Amino acid sequence: MRYLGSALYAEGPDDYYFLMPLLRRVCEKLCREGNRGEVEIGEIYPLDDPDEEELEDQTRATRIATAARTAEGAWHILFVHTDAGGNPRQAHNQRIAPALEQLADLLVGEQRRRGIAVVPIRETEAWTLVDGNAFRDAFGVNLTDVELGLPPHVRGVEMITDPKAELAGIFKNALGETRRKVGDYLAALGERVSLQQLSYVPAFRELLADLTQALRELRFLE
Repeated sequence: MRYLGSALYAEGPDDYYFLMPLLRRVCEKLCREGNRGEVEIGEIYPLDDPDEEELEDQTRATRIATAARTAEGAWHILFVHTDAGGNPRQAHNQRIAPALEQLADLLVGEQRRRGIAVVPIRETEAWTLVDGNAFRDAFGVNLTDVELGLPPHVRGVEMITDPKAELAGIFKNALGETRRKVGDYLAALGERVSLQQLSYVPAFRELLADLTQALRELRFLE
């Protein structure tokens, strides 16, 4: 049995809560459907900003590269996340590519590692909005999609101007006034959201294609 380790550098705590279980499930699905043998999928390793004083003024790319090198024994796949704010090409060029360039010696040739961009077109929260069943299960409610306030068309969730506000509205519709916060449920949503529904979302579909190619190059897939 082979072991697949992955690490994630994300923009903020809420992104880690949602993306870590989601990306692990994606790896499991791809390896289950197309592997050369059994693959053990490790938990996604969270990479935090280095907090040493001498790195405080370093660029984002350097912080990502430093964190990734520190934990290089833990990962074959390095996921680097940034919200695109409506311009995914610019976000990739400015906030993903420079870090991967600094890690080129680990990510090219015969090295058994690859870097994967995770770039929702606006915000990660848009990816939570595709599956009413995930909300019903995570929140423990029986509301319909309309009662929850979910958008009517899955393919258009990344065109929503303010996905955070949309998610906050769904949270309020489901649970009303509560001391809990949306962030308390993001891991549960990451564990439950339908991968099939997400596959209709363009940025997620691009992530799937890139990850599939990387796993083939690393010979985890046929």
